Amino acid sequence: MSPEIDETTVYRHAADALAENVIPEFSGFDPGVVARAFAAAFDGFSPKAEWLEAFKVQVLRRSGFLVRLEEADISEFRERVKGPAAYLALVHGGERRRLRLVPGVTTPFAFDE
Repeated sequence: MSPEIDETTVYRHAADALAENVIPEFSGFDPGVVARAFAAAFDGFSPKAEWLEAFKVQVLRRSGFLVRLEEADISEFRERVKGPAAYLALVHGGERRRLRLVPGVTTPFAFDE
């Protein structure tokens, strides 16, 4: 029997993937758990400040301090969401990739490229 997957496990999995500069793949997770985990990280249309700061630190630490997650200006994005979303940048060395986080869906992260 596999262990219960909770929000912390979902967030850790996402941070591990982002630390590798890739989009998290949640195929082995219950889609409802993933959707609920990121929905819980939001307060209205924006991520909870405390959650986002902790998640940014988690990505930084899991990358060996090589990859940073930063808040980005929504005007930099080609595609925007009509609803809750976080507009972020994943920074690794000189590369800065626009990253969208949309809560309540089974594939919450997407690069805006």
